[in-house]
Amino acid sequence: PAINIIARAHSDAEVEHLKGLGADTVIMGEREIARGIVEVVTGKNTGAPGPAMRVDPQPA
Repeated sequence: PAINIIARAHSDAEVEHLKGLGADTVIMGEREIARGIVEVVTGKNTGAPGPAMRVDPQPA
């Protein structure tokens, strides 16, 4: 059967290693966080997957 393999990596080297082992998609958490920050700062959708939760600052 065809299986779509999705893996998580912690470094560029791990991304390449996992793709070399046959992973179809490799997600690196740091990149997804960076995309989310760029989206919030610029107000543009960068195509980052998954919903984001907005948290308004609370008075001290």
